[in-house]
Amino acid sequence: MSGIALAEHLQTACPGFTPTGAPIRTGTSLLQRGLLHGQQVIAKQPTDPRPWWHDRCRHEIGIYQTFRRIGGPPVPVADLVAADPHLPLLVVTALPGTPLHPDRYPPAGSVSVATTRRMLTALTALHQWRPTSPAAIPDDTDYPAQLAPFAGDVLDVADARLLTDLATRTHTPIEVSHGDAHLGNTLATADRFALLDLEFTAWRPAGYDHAKLFIFLADNPAARRTVLHDITAPSGAHVGLWIAVALVACRELASHHRHADLPDRDRRIHQLTNDLQQALTHARHLHTQLPAPGGTW
Repeated sequence: MSGIALAEHLQTACPGFTPTGAPIRTGTSLLQRGLLHGQQVIAKQPTDPRPWWHDRCRHEIGIYQTFRRIGGPPVPVADLVAADPHLPLLVVTALPGTPLHPDRYPPAGSVSVATTRRMLTALTALHQWRPTSPAAIPDDTDYPAQLAPFAGDVLDVADARLLTDLATRTHTPIEVSHGDAHLGNTLATADRFALLDLEFTAWRPAGYDHAKLFIFLADNPAARRTVLHDITAPSGAHVGLWIAVALVACRELASHHRHADLPDRDRRIHQLTNDLQQALTHARHLHTQLPAPGGTW
């Protein structure tokens, strides 16, 4: 996917779109800022040829369409302007503000406790939202199915069974989850916070967004402690947290093993392995507290 191809697609999907500046290439997408009828907008089209990323873009289009139909969450998000799910391509309103941090894995000492709390404020607003049509939000609560591909690979088979049993027999509350909670996906202005990139937004057990943020803040221990302290309630959310930390660590480890060019790859693999073991230690302890087989919390 080139900037020229994106420009051609935009003229078809969004007539009147006027680019402002050069396209921006991310790891998986091409972004183009522009104006449409005097409004600042941004176009997004996947560049990764794998069908999975195209499905993620279609998922994001569906989320914006759902918000348009049933109303959005109390935290600011962009509005859908135009979309072509076949390409796929979407154009949304450009939100004002500055990302809380530009890096997915912020370097040591670069994230304060105050910044972390700002991110958690935005996530809490999303998590507490109760949409008028719950079934309109996709369901991504099947942790056993998501853990299964890692069994016997980055995850020991016995540990995969334990995590599956823990997920099946506990009643972790369900919440609307952003799905890719890192500081770069939160914009801040003087008086508000907004969430970007909704390609993973879905219903999930409470703790998933906290788990992602915990993983990405590996080099900022004080910020990590803030994330953990934020999930003392509701009951059962701590179980969802540690299952999700294990799941996210498995996914990140698989990605780092697959891509030799990722920044700080070897150090990240070491840290992610430690995070996985920490999650498993907590999960084993929580599993001992389960009632006899056949019972639930």
